[in-house]
Amino acid sequence: MCTIKLAHYLLGANLEKMPLWDNNLPQWLIPSVLEQWDAPLPPNLPPAIVQIRKHLLEPINLITDLRERWPNPVQATMDANGSFNEMPRLPMQLRNCCVRAMQLLKRARG
Repeated sequence: MCTIKLAHYLLGANLEKMPLWDNNLPQWLIPSVLEQWDAPLPPNLPPAIVQIRKHLLEPINLITDLRERWPNPVQATMDANGSFNEMPRLPMQLRNCCVRAMQLLKRARG
């Protein structure tokens, strides 16, 4: 439902004949989508292996790396099968980071 509402608000899709329960979107959703549209690359790119190789040649910049890999609120909500509501997204984003870090460690261990 949020996707359809986003299409209406951001792209001007006509929803006159579409039954909607309400017209409300979480306050964080539109700014998050617009910020992601403005990003030069999709989230979490380049892949981790590229990042690791890069650090063999360059010094580690933890803040920049974290910013590049930090899940956006939409991604974190989807990955957690969460509801698109007004609840804060930070817990879902932290969970997303921990899950991906554990997956990376498992792959690294073989």
